[in-house]
Amino acid sequence: MSPSDPSVNSNRYAKYFLLSIMAVQALLCLRLIHANSAFGDEALYLWSGHLEVAHLLHGAPVPAFQTWFSGSPVLYPVAAAAADHIGGLTGARLLSLVCMLGSTGCLYGMARRLADRTTALYGCAVFALLGPGWDLGVFATYDAPAILVLALAGYIATLQPRAIEPALLLVAALLALADAVKYAAALWNPVVIALVAVAALGHGGRVALLRAARTALYTAALITWAVVGLGGRPYERGISSTTTARIGGSNSVSMVLGQAATMIGPVLVLALLAVVIAANQERRMLPLMLVATAALLLAPANQARLGTTTSLHKHVVFGALFAAIAAGYALAYLHRAAAARATRVLMGATAFVPVVIIGLALSSNLYSYWPDSAGYVAALRPIMANRSMPRDYSLDGQGYDVVAYYLPTEVNSKDFQYQYWTTAGFTTAIDHRALAAVLLDWAGLDGKQDQVNEQILANSRTYRLAYAGTWSDEGKTLPLQVWALAAGTGPAS
Repeated sequence: MSPSDPSVNSNRYAKYFLLSIMAVQALLCLRLIHANSAFGDEALYLWSGHLEVAHLLHGAPVPAFQTWFSGSPVLYPVAAAAADHIGGLTGARLLSLVCMLGSTGCLYGMARRLADRTTALYGCAVFALLGPGWDLGVFATYDAPAILVLALAGYIATLQPRAIEPALLLVAALLALADAVKYAAALWNPVVIALVAVAALGHGGRVALLRAARTALYTAALITWAVVGLGGRPYERGISSTTTARIGGSNSVSMVLGQAATMIGPVLVLALLAVVIAANQERRMLPLMLVATAALLLAPANQARLGTTTSLHKHVVFGALFAAIAAGYALAYLHRAAAARATRVLMGATAFVPVVIIGLALSSNLYSYWPDSAGYVAALRPIMANRSMPRDYSLDGQGYDVVAYYLPTEVNSKDFQYQYWTTAGFTTAIDHRALAAVLLDWAGLDGKQDQVNEQILANSRTYRLAYAGTWSDEGKTLPLQVWALAAGTGPAS
């Protein structure tokens, strides 16, 4: 790093660069904020959050979300429900944007303390330009808040105050909180604990290892107390079914790793380059580069083990938060190695071209792979408000959660159900006019069954097509239909 370069060494200029990076990050996220209606997960967490608030304030009954949610239902869902109460879905999505911007700020603090300002600024630029990160920036789910708390834990881990024990306890508390917000965040606990050791290497290897060991002990104790002492069996069941003993999928290892490569490939290349540079040029930086690069590989490796690509586009961002430090280090080295200022500018501009192109493609795909719910929610509203109709409904895919979010009054007053139908069971329900409405979306494995169900409904004399639309899934145009029980035809006796 050249001491004569004011744009790198001046706190003032670094602040302006960082704010510019975060402004670009915000703009890239905000262009997606109204790209589609609520995704099923977003709808579920917001709806459950409102129920949890009603339970906390008024003692209203609430389902046992803790037995099957992948994070504590009294943390993010409650906060998101508050944001939704103020600003609707847009407000809840803006909460995620604030969290992602905060994570970028924490990343800058981590990288600046562990390396230098040039590394920190380049690392923040890499993280800000990562396509999956744009998605999480306006996605009302657990992920952005969990990343923020994890990033804050990483930042505190790089501090070396005189009163070190309170700092280590704070890191442990933040790790436990991040894990409670989203259980899968625990996969990166070892990364933050390793950063404690990396930050303390200047005090000697023994001191570094002891500090990391104590942080790990404090974290384990807090998590055990939270799960066993506060959560109890319902939370243990939820953690087991969603995280620690999750049922594997059928996706091949090559498929999982291939998808991960399209999302984080450029970051991985830069991180590996950083390892090579550190090994040959600056050995003291090698432990940090190894830890940061390993963080990026955790999500793909874990999901390859499970055989699933579900949530991969979200989980890779957790690792990218730390890997951005290594990527920034590699770019900072190239920056310093360039002889002319013009070359530096050109390298800085072109280094992110593949990241931007891939990120744009991924972002545009994510926000179009579920159907816009406006049409079918509008069709269901008067049907569900009709008290003379049967109280049961059959909603495909994530329709239950979406309708529960957009029509909470109607849903909470009904015996609302979602189930996978056999052909015989669905035929019986239709023959007995037991369902007020049926939503068919032809998604996933149920697509063929939906085709059969459509024919059953069309052949009945008591159901009418109340809404017909289409949506796109992986390049295929699929039907989206609402069938309603015709007026004046109640349940069969």
